[in-house]
Amino acid sequence: MGFITACREQQVLFGYGLDDFVPADAKCRFIVEVADALDLTGLYASYSDQGGAAFDPSVMLATWFFAYSEGVTSTREVEQRCLRDMHFIFVSGNLQPDHTSLSRFRKRHLDQLPELFTQIVRLARDRGVSGFNRICIDGTRLKANASAEKSLDSSGLDKALGQVRADIEAYLRDCELADTDGVDLQETEARLKELRRLEQIYQERKQQLEERKETLHPQNRRNHRINTTDPDAFSQKKVNGARGVPGYNGQASVDAESGLIVAAEA
Repeated sequence: MGFITACREQQVLFGYGLDDFVPADAKCRFIVEVADALDLTGLYASYSDQGGAAFDPSVMLATWFFAYSEGVTSTREVEQRCLRDMHFIFVSGNLQPDHTSLSRFRKRHLDQLPELFTQIVRLARDRGVSGFNRICIDGTRLKANASAEKSLDSSGLDKALGQVRADIEAYLRDCELADTDGVDLQETEARLKELRRLEQIYQERKQQLEERKETLHPQNRRNHRINTTDPDAFSQKKVNGARGVPGYNGQASVDAESGLIVAAEA
């Protein structure tokens, strides 16, 4: 019996293209087609004609769209996929963008992504993908990257402010006695700087808490809390079995016919 073998040093007479390695019905082709159909005028306008050449915004956008559709959000993982995964190589045009370039692109154009996603939904409607006649809405509670112990009500913030201000006064006295009592002045000043930062944070959170209370039902205002490290996170009744933890209520609206997400927010 013979074998179908390989010679990796063999030169080919006819060259290959990326198109030859991706099935005709692959999702990556659809992603590229969608990205090419979008109006990216605003995206290109943000670039200058000065300096070195940048990766084509349409290619970078398509790469991120495809990465998100695959559940990949890490820039380093996207970089590796663009080196090893044929579908990622196809979408990125084998330009092999590094993780730094991918990260900069995402940060630079983050504010434009919602409008571009809106264009995708409109494009799907215009091309007859769906009539978007039936939209399904569902949500889930998501735990924030913040400790429940950092969630304080008005009295808790007043107590924290009082404590930090008392510590500031104590450290100011230490600064005055530094020369005579051998106190480490550099260490004391660093701690004093941190205390003043905390004081400013507590003051800001107190103002935010009072403003937020005005948007709540009167019966919920008294015990309402704000998280000092993540003020946007509200205390959730239950998240993954834990109660009273700071988190978000994620909501997604999906077209029942096509499965396309038409809106999402937390």
